[in-house]
Amino acid sequence: MENLVTRVCAALHQQEWTVLKPDAAPRRLPQCVSSRYHNPPAEWVEFLSCVRSCMSAEETTWFLCQDDFERQDKDSFRWNEWELMSLQAAIDDQDAEWQNSIKAFWDNHLPVCLSVKGGYGYYAIRLSDGAVVHGTEPEFEETREAAPSFGQFLEMICSGALVLDA
Repeated sequence: MENLVTRVCAALHQQEWTVLKPDAAPRRLPQCVSSRYHNPPAEWVEFLSCVRSCMSAEETTWFLCQDDFERQDKDSFRWNEWELMSLQAAIDDQDAEWQNSIKAFWDNHLPVCLSVKGGYGYYAIRLSDGAVVHGTEPEFEETREAAPSFGQFLEMICSGALVLDA
């Protein structure tokens, strides 16, 4: 897998992405991830341990990395920002059933990449089957499958079959 991570980092670097490796030994999964998402795909865990930061040249699309999951300042997009936006809409509408369906959706979808280019969008791992799905505003919970697994998602980036900053 590390070879695949190296290849995807090289492919993104060729697209003028900024890709930084960790300064120190890999850390444990962030608490917000490990407490909510049990048994995330090993491919993604390895990616997270090998990449500290991964952002498009325009800084409009980025992979969520260790620091992104730990960030809590209100001036930056949080790792679960799209979920929080959906929940706020349901709260404003005072719709408890809608709130519960949003929470259930995000309990089964681990966001791995966010974008603000041309509107808010994301890629997430659907934990029920490991597929990577893509969603956009305004209905973040309506998705289409982008790849059957996180490894294949990375392979598609390497081959040019998937361009994240488009």
